[in-house]
Amino acid sequence: MAHDMTSLQCPACRGIGLSGQLARVSPDLLQCTTCLREFRKEDGVIVLDAGRRAEDTVGHFARPLERLDSVFTELSFYQLLVTLDRWKRDPPESILVLGCDTGREFGVLAWQCRRISGLDISFKGLVAAAQEHSRLGLDGDIVLFDGESLPYNDHCFDIVLAHHVLHHIPDPMPVLSEMWRVCAREVVICEPAATLVRRAVLALRLRPRIEEDGMRVHNFSIGSLQQFAAAHHAVLDYSICFYPKSPGSVPQRWHRAVDRLGLRAATLAFFRILNRVGGSLIGTKVTATFARRETGAGIGTH
Repeated sequence: MAHDMTSLQCPACRGIGLSGQLARVSPDLLQCTTCLREFRKEDGVIVLDAGRRAEDTVGHFARPLERLDSVFTELSFYQLLVTLDRWKRDPPESILVLGCDTGREFGVLAWQCRRISGLDISFKGLVAAAQEHSRLGLDGDIVLFDGESLPYNDHCFDIVLAHHVLHHIPDPMPVLSEMWRVCAREVVICEPAATLVRRAVLALRLRPRIEEDGMRVHNFSIGSLQQFAAAHHAVLDYSICFYPKSPGSVPQRWHRAVDRLGLRAATLAFFRILNRVGGSLIGTKVTATFARRETGAGIGTH
């Protein structure tokens, strides 16, 4: 009987240098075509790393978004929304969200793309992501996996996105290399930047060096991004920006006040103008795009 092939690779085979492809035997069962190992889909999540199955942790954004049209949501996804504006010229056909947690980005990304896959290390978070994925009627898979080597074929997603995820990893560059391997068009990362203002903020203890989950924050220098682009023959485009990104998933009082007063659009316009004029001077976050040269038309090095 013919099986539906997926873009997923068998982690057991990949770990020993083999190229095992996962085929969909049934809606809730996948099997490696090389070693015949089986992987199950539980609560909408493909479990490729059974060792993470019992994990009960979720990331910063455990609670679902109350609404998309709020100043809290639009500031939380400020960098992503700027990227979506650029994608309007050529919407991607597929997106992989690395570290998707509970799938909070899905609702925003669905404005541009309907085939969205997510990968994370928290089963509990991914169950919520699978529910959000289903609610939005999206195509793609939700996958539980923990490892530097991503369980996907080369160049199988137009876009590979990490939205405030890589800074949790002590050495994010190997993971960034894997993101580059599986992307067909571009890698997009939105992360803290190692700018002078960011260093001052940390020195004054206005933001923690170690977050609530015990993870030390990795701040990306522009030099490291340029070195990565050069090593992988990628076209780099980056921007530095500033905006108030509140920790956690609950709007603060001032967010609600801005919405009640009808000042959401004016607030967002203010930060857009501020960053256009002086983002490189006062910014603390970087949005970096690594595009393949054959698809990088219109994208230049900053």
